[in-house]
This record gives sequence, C-alpha cells and structure tokens, in this order.
Amino acid sequence: IRSLGSRVVNFFLRHASLVRPLNELVKMKLASDISQLEFALNEWFASCGMRLDADIGESYRCFKAFKPLLYLDLAQIPSPHHTGAIPTPIILHHLFSRAHPVLPLPTTLHGWSEAQYSEWLDVHSADEAVALLEQCADAYAEAIRRRGDREFCVEYPVVRALVAASVAARARSARE
Repeated sequence: IRSLGSRVVNFFLRHASLVRPLNELVKMKLASDISQLEFALNEWFASCGMRLDADIGESYRCFKAFKPLLYLDLAQIPSPHHTGAIPTPIILHHLFSRAHPVLPLPTTLHGWSEAQYSEWLDVHSADEAVALLEQCADAYAEAIRRRGDREFCVEYPVVRALVAASVAARARSARE
C-alpha cells in the first residue's frame, strides 16, 4: 500500500506540474484536485490503519508543498523554505508551465507525447531530468538570440538558478 500510495502521489505531481497553460482557473482546478486526492488517499490509508504523513513521508511532504507552490510569487520559488520538500524536476516543470509556451518542455523539444516523457522520467534520475530541462532552457535561449530579442521570459532566470543550484549540489555530494 505504501509503494502504491507513493506512486499515485508522485505520478499526480509529475502530471500536475506539467499542466500548461497554468492560468488562475487551472490553478484553482489543480488545488481542488489535490484536496480531493488527499481526501481519498487519507480515507484509503485510514481504512488500512495507516497515515499518509507517516507511511509515505517524503512523497506526502512534496504533495502538501505543491498546492502552495501554485500560488507562490516567482521570487519565492527558489527558496528552500517554500519549496524544499519538492524535487527540483517538479519545480522546474512548474516554472516551464508558468512560462510562455516558447519555453519548451521536453515533449515539445523532442516531439514526445506526455506519456513518453512520463515513461522517460520513470527510468531516469532526477539529475538526468534536470539536465534534460536545462537543454530545453538552452534551446529557448538560443531561439531568443536567433530572433535578436534581448529579453527572456521572467521564469527563465529562475530556471537557470535552480539548474545551477542542482548541479552545484550534485557536485558537492560527489565530493563527499
């Protein structure tokens, strides 16, 4: 039950973070979906004598942090205080979803369906997902330069900062 509960939560978060465009109506719908899923999972776990917070810990903390993420100001997103419980790929997906569609997700950049991308995420690490999302950000920056534009979408610097922080954290852990 624990592994299935974690999988349901993680799969929901993956797909919720990819919803585009992320306007106010969509945010409200996602917030409602989160509440409904949490209620259903709580009922299921309680019927088995279990608790979500105790039995799927990390996944549940991420799940609980995702709803506030929908409404955070862009400047708050890089703060571990606000998003520390959420894996970097989920935060990056959310930023891409907030951004103008010209900032391509891997589905656009590689011509994948959402199902194909989800399957890719199932068999690759979070670090590999961050690297793939960095390629998407690179493609966006190159397209902006080719057009002769000088301004990026407001989400782009936050994407870059999160990617850089993820790469630095990976390098630190490799040295330890």
